[in-house]
Amino acid sequence: MSSVAVLTQESFIEHRSGLLPEQSGAAGGPTAGEDEDELPTYKDAFPPLPEKAATLEGTQETANAWTSKIRPLKSSIITQVFHVPLEERKYKDINQFGEGDQAKVCVDIMHKTGAHLELSLAKDQGLSIMVSGKLDAVMKARKEIDKRAVERVNIDKVYHPFITGAYNKLVGEMMQETSARINVPPPSVNKTEIVITGEKEQVALAVAMIKKIYEEKKKNTTTIAVEVKKSQHKYVVGPKGNTLQEILDRTGVSVEIPPSDNSSETVILRGEPDRLGQALTEVYAKVKWFSDDSDW
Repeated sequence: MSSVAVLTQESFIEHRSGLLPEQSGAAGGPTAGEDEDELPTYKDAFPPLPEKAATLEGTQETANAWTSKIRPLKSSIITQVFHVPLEERKYKDINQFGEGDQAKVCVDIMHKTGAHLELSLAKDQGLSIMVSGKLDAVMKARKEIDKRAVERVNIDKVYHPFITGAYNKLVGEMMQETSARINVPPPSVNKTEIVITGEKEQVALAVAMIKKIYEEKKKNTTTIAVEVKKSQHKYVVGPKGNTLQEILDRTGVSVEIPPSDNSSETVILRGEPDRLGQALTEVYAKVKWFSDDSDW
C-alpha cells in the first residue's frame, strides 16, 4: 500500500541538511556554507498564499464603496388631505353625498390628473378630500380642486326651455363656449335648480349667461292660455316631446302642458308677443290634424 509524505518546513530543513555532506563529498565542489546560500529556502520554494483576511478586507472595502453610492429608495406615492369647510361646500345634502355631480367632479379630476381621490364628511360637516398618488399627480389634483367650482342657480321651471333651447341646442352652445358643465333638469322632473360645474372662471361665465337669458325672457315674454281637450294634449306634445321642440325651434315660444295626472285642460304658450300668434296656429294645426281615435 503506497503512502504520501507530507512536506513541512521542519522536514524540508532536515532533508536539506542531510544532503549537504553528500553533495560536498561527492562533487568536491563548493563548501557547505556556499551551498547553504545557494539552496532555496522553504519560503522561496513554497511562497505563502495571500491571506484570506486581507482578501475579505479588500472585498469589504469594495462593498462599502458601492454601498456608499446607493441611496435608500423613498416611496414615490404621497398622500395629502384637504379640508373644505361647510360654508364652502356646494353639496350640503348629506343624503346625496358622494353621488351625482359631486362624484362626476371627482372622477373627472382623477382621469385628468392620475391621482386617487377619497371623500369623507368631517364632524363639522366639512368635506375632507384625501388625494394620493405621485407628487406631480397630487399637485395637479390640488390645483384642480382649488379652481373647481359648483354653482346652483334657481330658475323658474317655466323658463327652462329658453335656457336649453330647442333640442338642447342653446345649452350645448353655452357649454361649448364656456367649457362648463350645465345640468338642466328634464321637463318631467319638478326641480328649478340648474347646476353648473367646472373651473371657477368657466362657471362664472356660464352662470352669467344663464341669468342674462332668464332676465331677458322674464322681462320680454308674455303668455296666452288656450283650452285643449285633455285627450288631445298628446298631439301637442308629440312623440318624446318632439312637437313641443318643433314649435320652440320655429317660433321661440314655449308650450306648457299640464301633467298627465292633472285634470286641467289649459295649455299655456309663453314667448315674445309677436311670436305667440304663429305658435298658437301650430298648436291648433296639430290638434286638428290628429283625431281622437289616432294612436301612435
